[in-house]
Order: sequence, then structure tokens, then C-alpha cells
Amino acid sequence: MYEDAQVLAVLDINPVAKGHALVFPKEHATLLTSVPDATVRQLFSVANKIASAVFEAVGADGTNILVSNGPAAGQTSPHVLVNVIPRLSSDAVKIDFPRKQAEEKELGDLAERIQKHLPKEKPKVVAIEKSTGPEQMQRRVP
Repeated sequence: MYEDAQVLAVLDINPVAKGHALVFPKEHATLLTSVPDATVRQLFSVANKIASAVFEAVGADGTNILVSNGPAAGQTSPHVLVNVIPRLSSDAVKIDFPRKQAEEKELGDLAERIQKHLPKEKPKVVAIEKSTGPEQMQRRVP
């Protein structure tokens, strides 16, 4: 259905709905976290294009774009797959995650723990303002 240098897209042989597509990297990876950033960008760019085409082809009212990352998350194939699932308002498909109210302090503590594991990146220049003096001021994203 779709192929480029990094990514393939095919129709799922066991679809949740008519037009259910799978988008995946050509290079083997079990978890999305091990896929290079450039490939992830292409993977989701293609998934978005497939979703647009699926909307038109099957008259979908919506789509779910879903990655099950690891067996505990429901991953059934040992390869990264982005599911593009067309949805109709009248379909019987249910993707329903039970939700619980989180405490504000718990959210703050968890955010701090997650931030400690994020890669440290240098600030990026988002705008350069010209000044009348010899120096230029740079505004940076923290």
C-alpha cells in the first residue's frame, strides 16, 4: 500500500475495522523507544498520511492511531507497529482506558522523576532579535 526508504504500510489481515492499516519501520525494532528519531518522525508522518487517506477511502468519522509498546501494553508482534484504525460513530469498537483521579502532588513528583530520565539537551534558539548595538540578543527555550 505504501513504501519509502524507512517505512512500510499495509492493511492489517485481522482488522479491527475496514481499512485498518499498520505502519512500521523497515529496520527491525521491538520497541518504539529503540527507533531512531528520524525514523519515528517518518513513521508518524506516514501514519498521518495513511489516516487522511483512510478517512476518504472508507468514509471514517475518526481514527485511532495507536502503538502498543511492549507485551504489558498489548503488543502482540515483536516489531514496532503503528495501527491506524478507522472509526465510525456507529461502530462497536471500544478503546476505553479506566481512569483515576490523580493528586496534584503525585503528578508533580512523577513529573520530576520522569524529567530526571529525559536526555539533557542544549537550549534551542527560537528567535534572534536584532539590536542597534554590536551584540545580538538570543531568546532561548529553557
